[in-house]
Amino acid sequence: MNARARNEAPLVPSHTNEPMRPGAPVKQPKHVIIVTDYAWVIGGASNVAMMNAIALAERGYDTHHFSVVGPVAAPLAASGVTVHCLGQPSTLNEPSRVVGAQSGLWNRQAAKAFERLLSRFPPAESLVHVHQWTKALSPSIFETIVRLGFRFVVTLHDYFIC
Repeated sequence: MNARARNEAPLVPSHTNEPMRPGAPVKQPKHVIIVTDYAWVIGGASNVAMMNAIALAERGYDTHHFSVVGPVAAPLAASGVTVHCLGQPSTLNEPSRVVGAQSGLWNRQAAKAFERLLSRFPPAESLVHVHQWTKALSPSIFETIVRLGFRFVVTLHDYFIC
């Protein structure tokens, strides 16, 4: 049985940039933006991100999947998820080692595209769920999320991050 059926409160605070406290008012997001390096399944993190996005769209959320490396997986393309894939190589597959190193530290193109995407949504009605950012997106996405005042959660898939 899901949380709505049991009348449990969702785990998303209704205000931005403040820590969640027990008993604090909460508001379900209307828009969910899933963020991951890959638009296709390369491993567990990208698979979980894709399945998460599809499941949220099936439940009626306006769901967006933002990634850098394509191609877009067939199940994701065929779902009700709006896919935003930049079509860049991962940092390790970038032909220029200098460009790969620079984008791994701070992917400017991804940051600009992500800001354009987030600017379409009201922060109070949206949630960003980050799954993976270390192989193509870079930490630049977090600066954008925080600066624009979006609520976000991070699923830590990789051991070195934990």
